[in-house]
Amino acid sequence: MKSNKRFGEEAEALVHYRLVQEGFDAAWPSGDSATWDLVSDWRGSVNRLQVKSCRAKDTKTKGVYYIRIAHHAHARTLYEPGDFDFLIAVLPWAIYVIPADLILLQKRICIGFWEDERNGRGKFCEWEKYKEAWSLLK
Repeated sequence: MKSNKRFGEEAEALVHYRLVQEGFDAAWPSGDSATWDLVSDWRGSVNRLQVKSCRAKDTKTKGVYYIRIAHHAHARTLYEPGDFDFLIAVLPWAIYVIPADLILLQKRICIGFWEDERNGRGKFCEWEKYKEAWSLLK
């Protein structure tokens, strides 16, 4: 059985692959003490990316996949504005490219996604406009 760390490593590798597919240069930091996981470069426009992933629905909320915005899966230490430029959320059906300020300035602990356009209560996912939004990194 894979560990959460292994799933995180796979998510980072997938994002790196997708960046290269989209025409970006991409690199990892040396070591693991940076507050970001990857850097993307589009013709001199450089962004620090924090990659988070979720592979299973929350059992209590039926159909919602939650991405935790903390330094580690179970930590309560939140990132600060300026720690990274974009959150890259890797879900089983898509990758979301979300500007960090939208999350960090609100001090959000987690954000939710659902696969269908609307959840069971008819609510749209607020992050849907960032689905596969690689152009934001240019």
